[in-house]
Order: sequence, then structure tokens, then C-alpha cells
Amino acid sequence: MKKTIFLFALIAAVCAACFAAAETLPAYAYTGNDPVEAAVAAFTADLGKGYLTEDNSVTVPAPIILKTAETGEGQMTVYGNFWVFNYVQNGEVLECISGGETPGVLTLVADGEKWVPSSFEGVDSGNEYETDILMICGDDKELADGYFAASDASLEPFREARFRYLREYVTANGLNVTAVQDPGWDPEDLFGESGDVLSLLKGQTLVFSSGAGAWDTSLTFGENGAYEGNYHDSEMGETGEGYPDGTVYTCLFHGRLSAAEKLSATSWLLKVEENAVSEGQESEIIEDGIRFVLSEPYGLNKAAEVVLYLPGTPVEDLPEEFLFWSHLNEIDPDAKTLPYFAIWNEAEEAGFIGDIAE
Repeated sequence: MKKTIFLFALIAAVCAACFAAAETLPAYAYTGNDPVEAAVAAFTADLGKGYLTEDNSVTVPAPIILKTAETGEGQMTVYGNFWVFNYVQNGEVLECISGGETPGVLTLVADGEKWVPSSFEGVDSGNEYETDILMICGDDKELADGYFAASDASLEPFREARFRYLREYVTANGLNVTAVQDPGWDPEDLFGESGDVLSLLKGQTLVFSSGAGAWDTSLTFGENGAYEGNYHDSEMGETGEGYPDGTVYTCLFHGRLSAAEKLSATSWLLKVEENAVSEGQESEIIEDGIRFVLSEPYGLNKAAEVVLYLPGTPVEDLPEEFLFWSHLNEIDPDAKTLPYFAIWNEAEEAGFIGDIAE
């Protein structure tokens, strides 16, 4: 497949007229919180200008970072293969029209709290390809092996990087996209594996609340569906001796979700593998005139399974009971698709929603 990718520009030039009716796509923007990866993604996306583009196409990077090293004060060296692709949307499919690899060494310099590209040393193609990689790596055989693996589009490093960046782009923009397709190949499902959809939850915080602020339950996700939770309900009128400023029912809890079944292109059934109140919390304590009472985590304590809705889920496909907790009427009463991640616990009629995708 590696050589096929380098032919994308030629294939697309012949078929450019086929993409005239494709939908206009929002520009790519890195959405993570890693400043090095942010600089690498921006640099790689810029490489996309060297391939065929269309007015309605988008460049999405897929860099494979093999190694980073601080090589001086305020300087970072990044070893990797900086894959990049241009896509147009055709229905629920992102069709690749051009792209390729650029292995090499990228130097970043600090600019305040950010890193910015300073220089790049690329690998020549043809007969010099292998020689240049070995020269870059020196005695580091593991790094050299990494370069050769990262140049092969049939191996996992390539697919993992490409699909992760695509999933993040699609969900960040709330696109109704379910697959990616290369010329001459069948479409591939972007969310076909359980680990793929759980990885999207990493770093997300979803909140179940009335919207008025008196109470809420939040879930902040880490790796593999694990989450840390926080519940609080303020009852300022519930006072007594020593706590004239009211009572707060609260608890910290933790748990883990696992993917059980794909329900639709944008929804998954998830199992609640664990949900427990964290240890070390006082059952009741008074501080600063407020009584704090340990409680159960409202919204998830009775669930055996929940449904995850991805951004881009059609509003017409959502349960009426969930829409009450979605706050869409206040956010965007004319919304046709869900603008955020959401979790629906039917057992307790509890709807958790995330930040609006930008």
C-alpha cells in the first residue's frame, strides 16, 4: 500500500471532477493538550499543501513520533515520519485524494509555553532512503527499525496514527463521518474497534446536571474507559447547629466503562465494569459553617450499561428522555446533530454531556 499512497495525487488529478459535489469541510485544528504534538501536527498539516487539494478538501496530519530529545535549552528534536493526507467528504465517508510520507528529523524551539518548528532534515527518496535513515539513527538500531516500520502503510504504527487523528478531527467537528476510503480500496470503519471509541473519551469531562448549578455529577475519563467522578448537591436551606450555611451532599468515585456493542454509526452500548465510591472520605464533616455528607454518585450508581453518543449523532435518533437533559433547547434549539459527547443512563434517566465540539 505504501507505493499506492504516493500515487494518490495522480489518481485524484484524473478523478478531480468526481469531488465537485463533496461537502465543504472545516479546517483541521489540533485539539489535544500536548505542546510538542501540537507543534508536530501543525508542521505536518502544512506539508499537505505539497499534494493535490480541492476547495472543499481538508488536510489531516498523521505524524508518527518515534523519539523526542531535548537537545539544548529551549530546543527539542523530534524523530518521526510525518504522514499527511487530504480528504473530501462524500456522504459518511472521507475520501483520500492525496498524501504521503515525509520521514526525517524536526527541530522545535520554545516560544513561551508553545513549541514552534525551527528546521527540518528530511530523508531522500529512492536509493538514498535507507542510507539517510541509517545516518540519522546512528547506532540506535531500535530507532532505525521504528523508521522502517513507520514507512510501511500496512503496519500498525501507520494505521494507529492515521485513524487516531481522523477520529479526533471528526468528533471535534461533530461530523457525520463513519469511514475513510483510499482510491482503489474499500472504505474502512473509523470506529470499528472498541478501543477506538474508548480512546476518544480520554481527556473528556461529561456532566449530568439540571443546568441551574445546584447539583451535578461529572465524569472525567482517562485511559481505556476509566473515569474519576465527582458528585455534589448543595442544600443551602438545610442548616443546623454548627452549619448555618447549609449542607452539601457529595462524593468522589471512580469506575470504568467497556465497549459492548456498536448500535449505530455514532452510538455505542457501554458496560459499566466498575463504579465505586473512593475510599478515605468522611461520612459527615462540618467545615466553614457547611455540613458535608457522603452520598452515592447520583446518575451512575444503578447502571449496568449506558449508551455513548458521539458528536454528529442525529438529534432525531436520540431518546426523548435524553433530550430533556441534553440542554440542546438552550444551547441550539435548531441543532440537527449532537454537538458534544454524551452518555445516557436509561436506568436512572441520567444524561451526561460534554463540551461543545469546535
